[in-house]
Amino acid sequence: MTESPLAFAREALAAARAAVDPYASKFSKRDYTRHQHLAVLALKQFLKTGYRGVVAYLRDRADLRGALGLTRVPHFTTVQKATARLKKRPRRPPDRHPGPAPADPGGGRCHRVRRPPGQPLLRPGPRPPHPPGALAEADRGDRRPDPPDPRRVRHPRAPAGRPQLVPAVRRAVEHTRIDALLADAGYDAEKNHATCRGKLGIRSTVIAPNWRGSRKWPKAKYRRQMVKRFRKRPRGARSRRVYAQRWQIESGFSRNKRLLGSALRATRWVNQKKELLLRTITHNLMLLAAL
Repeated sequence: MTESPLAFAREALAAARAAVDPYASKFSKRDYTRHQHLAVLALKQFLKTGYRGVVAYLRDRADLRGALGLTRVPHFTTVQKATARLKKRPRRPPDRHPGPAPADPGGGRCHRVRRPPGQPLLRPGPRPPHPPGALAEADRGDRRPDPPDPRRVRHPRAPAGRPQLVPAVRRAVEHTRIDALLADAGYDAEKNHATCRGKLGIRSTVIAPNWRGSRKWPKAKYRRQMVKRFRKRPRGARSRRVYAQRWQIESGFSRNKRLLGSALRATRWVNQKKELLLRTITHNLMLLAAL
């Protein structure tokens, strides 16, 4: 993977020219092209900085401005508005050669905990004392729940069979054919098996069983089939060899986090999805620029 900002900027501009039109409308101001916007956004992810940071970097590097074809440096709000206008890419016909597709729920930290400046992040402790008048109201029979403790930070536990698998696979089959889907125990749910096989045209789904604290055999068809594959087959069986290919995605996650960081800057879910899209594009462009 390349570590040169100049080589990355050239590859990002070439990829943007092959993917989108230069202008969104014939009435555009034409100060900057959409190719330049996408290249600057990808460069922001490459440099692991914010909107103001990438603008300052462009202001100091004349060679980068020349590679991107910028006669003047855009304002940081212009780059921010370009992020808000990101859209999905049009569908392409599926590839002719299907193959296995690994999936893994492990990802980066997608949110930040907001707290007042200077206040430490405390661990969950005893409940705070009742406010004045709370005991008197309870004696009168007007029972109310205890007020929430602002010091506690609660993280909701993800349910079994995470719902992110089916939307991600549905988007993937629009671009390529998938012969076998490999996923770990975080995606173990009967509906994931049934949807991928019955509606999305995937021949085989290999998902590790999640016992959920119980040793009883599952009653559902595909989950019971997974238990037979993982418990009744020896270590060198074909099903275990196929599932072992899932670890290839772990190296991709590790490389992405090491080079681009493990946390997102956005705090809203809508902006987090766009930042994840830009991070994926940046990762692919870094691979292409190193060829």
